[in-house]
Amino acid sequence: MIRRLGRDDLALAQIALSAAILVWNIALAGRISRWRNIPPFMAAVSAVSGLLIAPALFIQIASGSALTGRALFTVVWVWPATSVLIAIQATYAVLRGYSAPAIGIPIAAYDILLAAIYVLRYALALGATLPISLLAFPAAHAATFGLLGVPLLGLTSYHLHLPVLTPISPGRRGVGTPLRSVVAGVCSVTIALILLRLPASARAVASYQSHDEDELRDRSDSGFAVGLKVMPTLTGAPPPLSVASDLALADSLDLQAISIYVAPAITNSALDSLARSIEELRATLRVIVALDMRESTPDHASLPRWLRGRLDDVQRIAARVRPDYLVPVIDPFNGALRAVAPISLAGWRSYLEAAAGAARRGSPEVSVLAHVGGASADDSALFAWASSAASPLDGAGVSISPGYDGTLAIDARMDAVDRWLLAVPPTKEVWVLEATGAPLAHGERNQALAIWAAITWATGRRAIKGVVVLEASDYEAPVGLRGAGGHLRSAVDRLQRAARANRDAGPS
Repeated sequence: MIRRLGRDDLALAQIALSAAILVWNIALAGRISRWRNIPPFMAAVSAVSGLLIAPALFIQIASGSALTGRALFTVVWVWPATSVLIAIQATYAVLRGYSAPAIGIPIAAYDILLAAIYVLRYALALGATLPISLLAFPAAHAATFGLLGVPLLGLTSYHLHLPVLTPISPGRRGVGTPLRSVVAGVCSVTIALILLRLPASARAVASYQSHDEDELRDRSDSGFAVGLKVMPTLTGAPPPLSVASDLALADSLDLQAISIYVAPAITNSALDSLARSIEELRATLRVIVALDMRESTPDHASLPRWLRGRLDDVQRIAARVRPDYLVPVIDPFNGALRAVAPISLAGWRSYLEAAAGAARRGSPEVSVLAHVGGASADDSALFAWASSAASPLDGAGVSISPGYDGTLAIDARMDAVDRWLLAVPPTKEVWVLEATGAPLAHGERNQALAIWAAITWATGRRAIKGVVVLEASDYEAPVGLRGAGGHLRSAVDRLQRAARANRDAGPS
């Protein structure tokens, strides 16, 4: 029986391809620079490109997180600059006839396209506002990773196509060696994938405009909260940089809630450190803590024992951090527990029932929410159960975020949740636990509009008690209100407007 390729397999294939291109570039640069019968310009450009490609790639990847990005952001221009340099090498090789047209032209076109995209992405990272015609290019580039099963908000700094140095292969040698033909073929396919996505990507980045005039509803009598996810998913004590910057940002925005994700098996000392970090905010902010299993890879045979360990985590979180709300698992059907067979709806219900009991043994006052990240039949059934009177949980949370098609995903998710809300009894709470956008793919302004759409929609639904924006800074993915280099994105203004309007309307 042939095993079907999954998301992880395709991601590994992409990484392997990038590694092969990196080796190709370094080896080829060394060969070209040693040839005596080529112009000094060609030799110099090739040598410098080969010298820069590895450190430039490292800088690009490492600068994607706010924890490391500030130290490297001043030199993050090295990646687009290296891409431009390689595009110059490829173009020069084709124009001067140093490469067979069948090999050189596809590689040059690929390099020129990537150089343009990476320059535009660098402009977005600096906070530039681009017209739709230009913004469609980084959006289309991001969409090619959707073919690998990577969700838009799962894109990270290492989701890249590497530029390719052009080999010296005069026209008399035909199409060149099979390896060169394969490289040219990969470049041609990548160009086609990006260009084919351009029309849809242009429509996607334009779709956010439909939410620009959405209006907030008065929720002063219902305790509605506007919040922010702060800090990266914690595997240990909170990083001092994120504590200082994220909590200061939350305080400056007049928010009413914060959300924090913690990893499985987090230590008691780390939980105590987290509790001390947020102690001063408890008087004014509701605290939500969620157990994030998305990077967990337990062996399937030991899964029942592993899940029992997570119940211990839940009880320790409740007892030591004393959050107002506790979420025992993030997005169970779409992201939790990689590399094991999917857990059924009945399995997650059983876990959540046990988690509710464990949480209340740790802190009787805590409210327990189920997180529903998608809109599948299982997601719908989990939401209906968690928000029903028969469930031991206190309610449910949902995610509102764009996809590669822009706000089509947002509108579809809102419509689905609207249908779910019809059956929610008044004793249960519903939260939007993740509201976010994609600033480096669809632009800062569209990130702000995506967040605004979720907040304004939520204020019009009485059952929804709050919206949490994902997230304060770029950590696992570039979706933060603050970029990796420290730049505050324009979504901050929209969030502050919503939070202050909500606070000024009445007590939360």
